[in-house]
Amino acid sequence: VNYTTPPVPVDFPITEVKRLLGVDVSRDEIVKILQEIGCKVAENTNYPAKDEFLLVTPPTWRPDITIKADLVEEIGRLHGYSKIPSTLPAVNPDLGARISSLQQAKCKLANMLTEQGLVETQSYPFIGKDTFPLLYGADFNALPKELTFLLEIYNPLAKDKPYLRTSLLQTLLRTAEMNVKRNNERVNIFEIGRVTLPNVYTNSSHKKLQYKSQHATRPTDAELAEITKGLPNQPFTIGAVITDCADSANDQFAHAIALANKAFQTAHATAKIAKTDDYSLFHPGKQAAFVTDDGEVLGIAGELKPQLAQKLKLPKGSSAFELNLDAIIAHLGEVKPVREQAISLFPSVQEDYAFVVAKDFPALKLQQIIQSAVPELLQEIEVFDIYAGENVPADKKSIAFRLKFRATDRTLTAKELAELRKTIITAVEERAGGVLR
Repeated sequence: VNYTTPPVPVDFPITEVKRLLGVDVSRDEIVKILQEIGCKVAENTNYPAKDEFLLVTPPTWRPDITIKADLVEEIGRLHGYSKIPSTLPAVNPDLGARISSLQQAKCKLANMLTEQGLVETQSYPFIGKDTFPLLYGADFNALPKELTFLLEIYNPLAKDKPYLRTSLLQTLLRTAEMNVKRNNERVNIFEIGRVTLPNVYTNSSHKKLQYKSQHATRPTDAELAEITKGLPNQPFTIGAVITDCADSANDQFAHAIALANKAFQTAHATAKIAKTDDYSLFHPGKQAAFVTDDGEVLGIAGELKPQLAQKLKLPKGSSAFELNLDAIIAHLGEVKPVREQAISLFPSVQEDYAFVVAKDFPALKLQQIIQSAVPELLQEIEVFDIYAGENVPADKKSIAFRLKFRATDRTLTAKELAELRKTIITAVEERAGGVLR
């Protein structure tokens, strides 16, 4: 009464032991171990290099041995786990260690806004025509074409929201409204996401893009170019809504502009702050645009229009900003990809410096001077104080920095730190006309 299933022979390359275990085991020892557990081992005549392949038939009482890895496991067990060294896998630093300037900016901005007390949210990018009377105070058909030229989705998730948003604030404000309605009055939120900006002057975004092929083949370059031509611009933007930061609305308005300006600094970008009244979401006289030298608008910040805040049940003086992240990155020029650095096992050294410079000298520029002076050992730098007043000349200001130095291969000595200090002070004196306070 034998119902045992005959074992299936396994083609076993001897090199599989080295590949999986990372140790060299001789052919004779492999054969010996396999025979000890009841396997029948024969030369494998199916391959030209007979010495490198074995034909292994497992015993009938070992139905768990069916593949090559099972045989390697048995060899490792009987050869001795203690003989298998612990080896870290080799990592190519050029693979998977690079992030783009956009990815870097998104990460830094999210961290900065979180540190400032904001909470990151994600909202669906779909809107309906009812969004426009609520946010812009006029019927959809009565608004300028620049606002209502939308990309309609062929198969929307919800029939009342068939369009893709053209501004993050169109959905972010509704998120703030929803939270306030649920008695969460202290709402400070931000989002990083795409918006869809169809071309107002052509109908290319409304063209139905269809690709049909009788075979499962890749579209030709010409077909891909035609498809791409019809795609709208979908830049990444960053938006925030702040309903609670200070007691007065004036402070709230200033806080939104300061946060937006800090976002530019975090992305290592610069922009001029210009007064404007062009944006209907914001309070006239309490809004500002961030523009480049050639006049391109990179973002907008300000206090929400009182009528809008009232409709959304947001606290008086609530503010917001929205920045075009793709445009900001484009104005940075060519940015080298960031490569992750090895984590140092050696201690860091923190030092504070305060420099007295001209009152109109930008703190960001002074920070860049310090960074370029000691790029190898400077791990972190931040501005923690800007002071103008007593004991500082009337036409000057004091900017204080906190610096952290660290080497990856050693503990920094007092002599090295003295050299770093001297280099920084000299660079600031020569390039900024500043003196150590």
